[in-house]
Amino acid sequence: MREKICLGGFWEYSTPYSVPVERVVPGSYHCVGTCTYKRNIDLHPATGRRALLVFEGIAYQGEVFLNKTSVGESMQPYSRYIYDVTSLIVDGINELVVELADLPAVFGPSEGWENSSGIVRDVYIEYVPFEYIKDIFFHQNLNEKLTKSDITVEINASGGDSARIRLGYDGREVLDAVSDPESMKVTTEFLYPSLWSPENPALYDLTVELIKSGEVIDTLTEKVGFKDFTIDGNRFLLNGKPCFLKGVCRHDMWGEQGFTLSDEQIETDLQMIKAMGVNFIRLVHYPHDVRVVEAADRIGLLVSEEPGLWWSDMQNPGVTSGALEVLKRTIIRDRSRVSLAFWLAFNECIFTEEFLKDTEELVRALDPYRAVSGANCMNLKMTKDLFSKYNWDFYTFHPYGPLPSMVTAGYGAEESYATLDEVISHLSDKPLVFTEWGGWWAHDNPALYKMFVKTFASNACEREDGLQLAGMCYWVWNDMYETNRGLPACVDGILVEGLVDIHRNKRVNYYTQAECFHEFDKLAPSYPGEVEITGLDVKAGKQTVIDIYAGVDQAVNDEAFIKALDDAKANSGFFQHKKTRKLEIGPVLPYEIRGLGSLRVKLPASRPLVAGTNKIDVSVETVGHTLCLIGMTTLSDAFPIAGKAGDVLAKLIINYDDGSKQERDLINGKELCTTFMTYGSSRIDPRAGETNRVITLKYDKNWERYCINTLCVPVDSGKKVKSVEITAVSPAYPVMLYGITILSD
Repeated sequence: MREKICLGGFWEYSTPYSVPVERVVPGSYHCVGTCTYKRNIDLHPATGRRALLVFEGIAYQGEVFLNKTSVGESMQPYSRYIYDVTSLIVDGINELVVELADLPAVFGPSEGWENSSGIVRDVYIEYVPFEYIKDIFFHQNLNEKLTKSDITVEINASGGDSARIRLGYDGREVLDAVSDPESMKVTTEFLYPSLWSPENPALYDLTVELIKSGEVIDTLTEKVGFKDFTIDGNRFLLNGKPCFLKGVCRHDMWGEQGFTLSDEQIETDLQMIKAMGVNFIRLVHYPHDVRVVEAADRIGLLVSEEPGLWWSDMQNPGVTSGALEVLKRTIIRDRSRVSLAFWLAFNECIFTEEFLKDTEELVRALDPYRAVSGANCMNLKMTKDLFSKYNWDFYTFHPYGPLPSMVTAGYGAEESYATLDEVISHLSDKPLVFTEWGGWWAHDNPALYKMFVKTFASNACEREDGLQLAGMCYWVWNDMYETNRGLPACVDGILVEGLVDIHRNKRVNYYTQAECFHEFDKLAPSYPGEVEITGLDVKAGKQTVIDIYAGVDQAVNDEAFIKALDDAKANSGFFQHKKTRKLEIGPVLPYEIRGLGSLRVKLPASRPLVAGTNKIDVSVETVGHTLCLIGMTTLSDAFPIAGKAGDVLAKLIINYDDGSKQERDLINGKELCTTFMTYGSSRIDPRAGETNRVITLKYDKNWERYCINTLCVPVDSGKKVKSVEITAVSPAYPVMLYGITILSD
């Protein structure tokens, strides 16, 4: 039987040359340089058993002595260390001493948060059988239909000759399996597992038994779960369905308590976060208490973990080796946790190729079933080149900025700012997670917060262009002490960018995020468009609607339309600011239209034909007396914005069956005008004198207001119209055509 003796409580504490005082362990305190923690423990020798001394985390480097003898290797920060002290225990009073270094530690304090000193997490002695289970690695692999899972439990044991696992769910045993012959690995299958997800955090009770000569000599229990978290192109799938990570960045700190939180505080934090509609927490920037990950399993929150790097010197082998050691210990501690989504190897560092290579190899060796990346703010080229070179599984980026159209382009970029679209477009061949965004810009600014989240939502759904965002994490969940930035981000030594303050009082954006995340799927612009039809009053015995798209290479036409739309984004003219238009859709009908008043049409919900660099050539093969051309606007700044009234912008040619032609100049302000119904800060009413306004079309009313006209051209009713051609005089004035109807008696 295992027995745990808690070593929490009052310890004797001293700094060099100081008088010892009593201090509570675990606890987080201000850094002092070096200090000593000491306590006496009344113990009895571990007869027939082993005694393990366990530290769940210190800050930042520690040497441990029991009865004046070193128990083993130095401790690095935040990490679980287990020492076998069986041979060092004496019967009666045992002296336990921990020599701590904080400021002088090589892999020590960071400038990114207030650092604490001390034995910051639980410390205890655990008596275990002489032959015992050291740790286990539970992993599973679901089949394509998610109806069956392969299970592997790797048991690291001291002694024993076989192992057995039992799996329980909802109070009943559902699986019983034994290890492979002469090994400590159990491999088996399990049918119809209840899958873990944020919506259904189903957990199983795993019991692992170490067996020797047919007898159970040690037992270990864990909570485990079944999930399938995979990468499909540039998105994540959870249990076969697209999973956009709606996340926050959380520091493992609370008030003045530093890294030392109670069970109730951890539960409160994660429940408050879950209540906002969050499905993912980035546990920044160092390993959090194991109780946090256990709570994430139970509550239903995906998490990531990282080793404690923040703008750290990646050229210093003491720093990188310390980070790799911490990452290794965290992987071993938490790789069986179902909530663990992936590993992040650093935060905001000028990373080296050697470190990328070392961390990729470390993760693949210890946990080949999860993805690896790093929380990154380097420029886009460096990110893409090196993340790809070293087979990191997905991209990350930190797009801080005042607008979605103006975010940082990354450290070392040639230009200071980029747009979110440019970032997503550049990093499009793998999943892209914005592992931080927000900060001071969005702090207490619900309007800007919503603007960013709407942009994220528009990239979270499957897009026609194949670009997609895989997830995002708001910086930051909780305020924390940090004294080196000053105003405006830090007020009285506290970084005040959180959704909650240091004591978890909610700020305005807590409610904003909850609103956005709960309505996230509805935030993605569906671009329904607003269409107002004016129509025409036509008198005709017969109307023939022409399919203008028959025989058209739609890909070529789409390319011409997209180019014309992109060229039209620049505002010229008399505007001082000359802001770039935001044209997401362009003058595309949101749904098919069959009638414009009494004029019959068939205008599909697709991009119009464009005469720019290429001409429009539509087969007609119909007789009639009037040709109705629907469109007759330019996707550019024509009349009344630009060009002189009377300038010839395009040529219309009507070809008859007998080889004759009817030609007509399309003149600026007469047959043609701009499609734009806004210019700069004003709504405008563009008109071409010989056309009729038949449709007004609106998307984003700040930018996207368009008009569609109809030009009625008399034709020779004694001849069959073979085809209609429209050729732009200059590609600067691309003419659009949505449909043709021929009127006849």
